[in-house]
Amino acid sequence: MYTQEDVRTFAIVINTARGLVTLDSSDIVQFYFIEDIFSMSMVGKLIMKDNRGLVEFSPLTGNETLAISYGEEETIDKEFRIYSISKIDKLENVDPTGKNVIELFFTDNMFFPVNFLQFSKSWGPMRISDIVKDIGENMLGIQVWDKFEKSNEYIEGFYSPYWNLSTCVKWLMKRASGATSNKTGYCFYNNSYGSNLITLNTLLEQTKLLKISDEDDGVYTFEDPNLYLYNKILNWSMMGIDNSSLRFIAGGTRFGFNNAKKKFIKKEYLYKDILKNHTILGNKTLFTDISNSNAYHIHTNEDDPKIVDNIFNDFWIKKYSTQQCIAFTVKGHEKRKCGEMIEVNWPSVWADEIYNKNLQGKYLIKSITHSFVPHSRPAFSQKMVCIKNGYEESDVSALLDSVNKNVSN
Repeated sequence: MYTQEDVRTFAIVINTARGLVTLDSSDIVQFYFIEDIFSMSMVGKLIMKDNRGLVEFSPLTGNETLAISYGEEETIDKEFRIYSISKIDKLENVDPTGKNVIELFFTDNMFFPVNFLQFSKSWGPMRISDIVKDIGENMLGIQVWDKFEKSNEYIEGFYSPYWNLSTCVKWLMKRASGATSNKTGYCFYNNSYGSNLITLNTLLEQTKLLKISDEDDGVYTFEDPNLYLYNKILNWSMMGIDNSSLRFIAGGTRFGFNNAKKKFIKKEYLYKDILKNHTILGNKTLFTDISNSNAYHIHTNEDDPKIVDNIFNDFWIKKYSTQQCIAFTVKGHEKRKCGEMIEVNWPSVWADEIYNKNLQGKYLIKSITHSFVPHSRPAFSQKMVCIKNGYEESDVSALLDSVNKNVSN
């Protein structure tokens, strides 16, 4: 594993109406931003001491931009726009001229057009992914695609009836399957290296682990005493399974209507059958056979049975994969990004076992919180929320076997 002393370089600049203000590390109480494969925009928060008199001389109105530059092996430059100023508090209550503490929230530059730009526009016969790409490049200003997966489906024509961009993209994505995986579950998101349009199944099928150096093997551990290892897990927490979601995972019935034949389309789905369409990070699935096609009924207004299938499977794999998420806190590194695969060596509590059968194995990074706290150690840390949608092994015989699985070597 790659090791290095805890020395980090980062700089934060606020662009105000009266010029640029560079923050000193002593000004920063906390700074973080989050990237997530299920979010179209990155968001973050800055808590700072007002040693520069921003409240008095700027003033801060919420229209400012904020930029951060960080990293040592390679420099990452990100620009954000201040979304709101949550509050301004006194730091020193005795001295009336004491410093203030400012708490503000910011987003990437795609947040406002994605959520608030409404438009009417039509596209002719096109591949669904090409329509999303056109929206991204010509309406959102995307210049760099980190990952881009073409869709199998073409659409005869698409018209936006004064929707916002988020509604348009989501409507298109859930009707498409990826040409790489031939499976559904499209995600449209930003990370530190650019924008992405790729199916969740393709991300789950990755065999290559994220490596941040030549010495790194992409495997994370709990046990090494060296706090300066990038792959040492400093802390972890598990988000338990949400039983209220089981009825959506158990199956269901979806309806459509074929206008040409004037007849209903009825598609029934069962948990044990749906699993065969998706990739599982383990040999065993999370649940026993909970199949129930009557769990819920939805009319899709679609006239193509394949599109009805795509809509259901898009919803299902995203719901299922977030049933078990585990958060790992590690020393920060600029090459980490959401959407990558890692492996965890999880020790067993039993003396005759080496690893925890259930939690050993591969994890997909769902989100990363990049946290910069100058007065803590490490000063740059990352909280990775990871998907583990299957058990590597299990002694519970009632759990179903995975058909399409991606397990550790």
